[in-house]
Amino acid sequence: MHLRAHHLPLTTIALLLAVPARAQVMTAPAPRIRYGIVAGLNFAKLGGGDVTGSGSRTGFVGGAYLDKPLGAGLSLRPALLLSLEGASTDGVDGGDTSGSLKLDYLRLPILVRYAFPTPGSTHPFIALGPSVGVRVGCALTGSSQGASGSISCKDANDFLSGGFDTKPVVVAGRIEAGLDFAAGSETVTVGAGYTHGLTKALEVLGAVARNRVWTVYAGVTF
Repeated sequence: MHLRAHHLPLTTIALLLAVPARAQVMTAPAPRIRYGIVAGLNFAKLGGGDVTGSGSRTGFVGGAYLDKPLGAGLSLRPALLLSLEGASTDGVDGGDTSGSLKLDYLRLPILVRYAFPTPGSTHPFIALGPSVGVRVGCALTGSSQGASGSISCKDANDFLSGGFDTKPVVVAGRIEAGLDFAAGSETVTVGAGYTHGLTKALEVLGAVARNRVWTVYAGVTF
């Protein structure tokens, strides 16, 4: 009896300590979905086997996204972005003629993102996934010998009897990499990305072109 009386309080204390510890594990909140904004610059051109001499068009890209944690450093990050793309050309036929194709899209990239678990408040990341673009604007602009003008892609297509076909929806693959910086309750991100068009963006008299876009950007996650 003396032995059991000695051990009973220790057993009771151990059980009492275990109850709140188990309760904390059971009631731990799930990681919350976070939201953010992003803005940057595109350096866009057209590519493919039928394309030669495509120059770069510099344009704005920006919008909003949400970030849903998946665990183990992974998250799902869909976004809705206004993305100004296209291409340009200078010195046509060795002269002073230049032109630009302005292809503007609402893009929906859906990326799987991995943040590396490095010590400290700065974490490198990589992300990849598909990107769907819905065309919201398209025009051709040009200048030669001091004169300039523009024409809509629809008018160009009519003029060429259907020979200037810009696709209303495009699909691409996208990859991104960069750094996340913890700033209080927010996270500041700087990064770069590349969008590789998988479907036709443009078909001119049978020649096919696809989007090729490099991006640099910054964002804040709340």
